[in-house]
Amino acid sequence: MSPSNVSQGKKGEPMKTILLLGAGREQMAAIDMARWLGYRSVAMDRNPHAPGLALADKGYALDIADENAVREVASAENVDGVFGHAVEMAEVTANVCRGLG
Repeated sequence: MSPSNVSQGKKGEPMKTILLLGAGREQMAAIDMARWLGYRSVAMDRNPHAPGLALADKGYALDIADENAVREVASAENVDGVFGHAVEMAEVTANVCRGLG
């Protein structure tokens, strides 16, 4: 991660970033919780009007079923983890996480 892309957490430590798949009303609580726990939140939803896209630190209007798109966002945002809440994307989530190591 380049220093310009790293948010600062507690005590000046780099803030971990989580990619949340889905940004509709059902996922807003998960986005809030991630931020409350101290994660930088990146949300992704195919609906450009999904309310969680504006709630997250960064939002992407892309299809979460497109594994390549999810992987590209995860890589570009230097995410530390991927979470899918109230979406049926277990395989995409697992494959992207596996690729992240």
